Amino acid sequence: MNVLITGGHSGIGLELAKKLAADGQNIGLVVRNAGRLDGVPNEVRETAGFTHWEGDLAVQDDIVRVAGEVNECWGHVDVLFNNAGVLLPELRRSSAGREMHLEVNTLAPMLLTRSLQSALGAAEAPIVVNTVTAAMHNKKALDLDQLVDPVKFRKLIGQYMQSKLALTLWMNDLAADPSWSHVAFRNVNPGANKTTMTGGDGVPGILKLVGGLFFKPPTKGGNVLYDAAFNNYSRNPLLLDEGKERQVVGSLTDSQRATLEALLPA
Repeated sequence: MNVLITGGHSGIGLELAKKLAADGQNIGLVVRNAGRLDGVPNEVRETAGFTHWEGDLAVQDDIVRVAGEVNECWGHVDVLFNNAGVLLPELRRSSAGREMHLEVNTLAPMLLTRSLQSALGAAEAPIVVNTVTAAMHNKKALDLDQLVDPVKFRKLIGQYMQSKLALTLWMNDLAADPSWSHVAFRNVNPGANKTTMTGGDGVPGILKLVGGLFFKPPTKGGNVLYDAAFNNYSRNPLLLDEGKERQVVGSLTDSQRATLEALLPA
């Protein structure tokens, strides 16, 4: 199988890559630059089917280019893990001027997925797995203004949470589109894992302290992502919360959908 992973050079993505390498899968990592591979162990890099593509997920032209290279090299993609993300301590913007959580956590995975539609369509039973976050099923509605036109910043439960909710609702839209009926979608909360991201400045101080004491090693999250792709679950739409099936409340409004669509290349 051809398995493409973003954010596979560290944390739960790297643990996922190790598990896939042990299976003998063809693994492709999307990384910002070759230096990101320095922490990828030989058990992954020396597998027969390992390859990588370089591109910045905060740059839409890079995403489209990488997708074209994947299409040309592989021809089909059996599993796409949209796992890369950012969790920032302050408001930042991409080179295009967009809020960075929106750029990387919402727009990038949607653009990559759509740009790989032909490769996913060429697979026998393709699956798209999106790494999201906890507690989204308790959100009553998406506050897209926090992402598109932010006036204040809140760590973790602000732009980060909203960007992951936006991705989930938008992917659920894609899952309902007849032209994507061949693809199964999974939006996955991998649980609280001890990683560079959860130990970083984007996490509120008290939670960072708790995480250092009680969060699980990233192997847990890697196993949850692996399980989402290779075990049987309800088809669509679906949120897997540490392996438990949940339904996300709500959907994109027509206005929200139009706003997001306008932020992707035509």
